Amino acid sequence: MNLVLVALPGPELHYLADFIKRNYHVDAIAIEQDLTSEENCIAVYEFVKEMKLEVNMLINNAGLGGTMLFSEGNYSFYRKQIKLNIVATTLFTHLFLEMLKENGPSCILNVGSLGSYFYLAKKQVYGATKSFIYFFSKSLRRELKNDGISISVISGQHEHEYLGYHFA
Repeated sequence: MNLVLVALPGPELHYLADFIKRNYHVDAIAIEQDLTSEENCIAVYEFVKEMKLEVNMLINNAGLGGTMLFSEGNYSFYRKQIKLNIVATTLFTHLFLEMLKENGPSCILNVGSLGSYFYLAKKQVYGATKSFIYFFSKSLRRELKNDGISISVISGQHEHEYLGYHFA
């Protein structure tokens, strides 16, 4: 499957795109953007439209964690966490929705966390953002069930141990 990869500026993204191209013989376009900015999210969408790319899968994987007592954190960090974990996911889903409908059957995969199921000290804002992702995914699944778009959310304790929840 051809890919559009989006991450913060840095060489890692281009290394990954090149690796994927060489080893899987697909196109992999690397876009460097800070997705805490709504304007940057829109710029990614506009780029995809301008390139006339047909998207049938959206993976909302960008996220920001953290482990600290609420009183130890600062509002700027929590705001960035909310913007990346919630706002970017919501905005990308909204921006790409019509394209996904047009290119169905389609899929949206949102990355959640087991932290959304437990009330943990030092994970209060992160857990809340991931609770949003879980609720958003389940609710959107009901809304889009007749539009040829399946919605999944994955949650896991560690990056390599995901529990998949598929809402088809």
